[in-house]
Amino acid sequence: MLNVSLPQAIFLPPFLILVASISLLNFQNLFLAISSYATKYTSNDIIKTIKPGLVHVKHFLEHVLGKASAFKFNLQHVMLMVIVFVLIAIYNELAQANVLKEKELKLLRAANKKDEEEKKKK
Repeated sequence: MLNVSLPQAIFLPPFLILVASISLLNFQNLFLAISSYATKYTSNDIIKTIKPGLVHVKHFLEHVLGKASAFKFNLQHVMLMVIVFVLIAIYNELAQANVLKEKELKLLRAANKKDEEEKKKK
């Protein structure tokens, strides 16, 4: 069960929208940087080393998303990112609950085994 208090219920949705917007903005800037570094000449040795890989990444991203300069995100993209974040949070909660349930079962088995050994001794 997801335990959410009243302040969390009030402030979590706007916070998730803000985080999703910032994430998309960072992706947009990364896409522009990759496109820029893959096409323009640079004297930086590190960029020169990874430029062949950047060219492939740039072509892939342009094939999927279009040109970097024309890439814009809207409210629909932000809401989809919020959904992704919420699904990740739910998965994390379920994984933690599963780990706790496994520990509980191990303790119960150990307690039952101990009780059975005590009964055999009597």
